[in-house]
Amino acid sequence: MSRTEVSKKLIKGSTGTRRRPIRLLAMLGLVAVIAASCGSEATTAAAVEQTNVTTPAAEVEGVTTTTAEPEAEPDIESEPNPAPDTAVAAFTAAFGIGDADEAWSFVSGRCRSGVSETPAPYSDFVAGYALDVPGATALNISADVFGDVAAISYDVHDDSGEFFESYTDQPWVFYDGKWFQDHC
Repeated sequence: MSRTEVSKKLIKGSTGTRRRPIRLLAMLGLVAVIAASCGSEATTAAAVEQTNVTTPAAEVEGVTTTTAEPEAEPDIESEPNPAPDTAVAAFTAAFGIGDADEAWSFVSGRCRSGVSETPAPYSDFVAGYALDVPGATALNISADVFGDVAAISYDVHDDSGEFFESYTDQPWVFYDGKWFQDHC
């Protein structure tokens, strides 16, 4: 249909176009009724106060009142996770003395991929690290902790205090009451 034909139909008033104003008016009326029945909270609260008039128990003969102790609020906040610094220091120290089993105990389950015993390649890696960085110590540990995950940065020094390497934003996770290195 051309623009002109549409205009002529609207002027003539076809059945389809007459229903739209009626539907529109009906909807506007419904909106007006809903809006009128909704009052502000203050108006509604005032109406409730006016309709719920009660006589205090103390004014009724033979009725005694007691005040109940308020219930203790449940402790919904659990203790925050311990700082991961100790775990990072122990993990690094295990590398420094070549204790692969101890170092492996700080590796997350996700990184272990179901391997419970320390794998030989990991043991070899830790032994080599102990030769390169005897007495490895984690220093300048800083952690950005977000609940059960942390991004930890630290420097590794050997037993003479010489700097060896830095780790930046190394991922760690907390579960089962312990922090685990999650970089795999």
